[in-house]
Amino acid sequence: MLNGDDLLERLKSCLGHIGLRYLPAKSHIIWKMPLTDCRIEELFVSARSCNAGLLLYANMKLHVEPSARALAAEYLARVNYGLILGNFELDMNDGEVRFKTLYPVCGEADDLFLIKCVYNLELMFQRYGDGLLSVIFGYDTPEHAVYAIENSGEEDSDENGEGGEDGGNGEDGGNGEDGGNGEDGEE
Repeated sequence: MLNGDDLLERLKSCLGHIGLRYLPAKSHIIWKMPLTDCRIEELFVSARSCNAGLLLYANMKLHVEPSARALAAEYLARVNYGLILGNFELDMNDGEVRFKTLYPVCGEADDLFLIKCVYNLELMFQRYGDGLLSVIFGYDTPEHAVYAIENSGEEDSDENGEGGEDGGNGEDGGNGEDGGNGEDGEE
């Protein structure tokens, strides 16, 4: 059975095959990933082994200012609600924003899925990065920014297991027809 260290070695091989250069460290590797369709120009990506598998993180250079962290947290919580493969995180102490995903230890390694996990980091910042910037610089509200992204008329992304056009929340915002109290009311 594979462990996190085995997966890290597989990732190094896969990155070499697709031409991404990385810097090795003791228990992890790091590399830069350019973004083309986003105002966030570059991500810093790291992969480290753990007991559960391989943790992949993508960080943007910009840290959120203290005055904008509550809005950024709301935006990221709204984004995370519909995501299955990974999540955004905000460090409320220093304003660091990152996307995290895990490639689990289970059976044999699937190189294609491993590469998809790497590119999922990029895809999530491509899709949600500009909305985050709009929120932290005061151009949009968290609610409207997420709504605009998830209802932009683009094809729905199943790369991250997102639901329908509303991000998997349901047309009624996840409340249900009964107002969200969980009780079945009579009509």
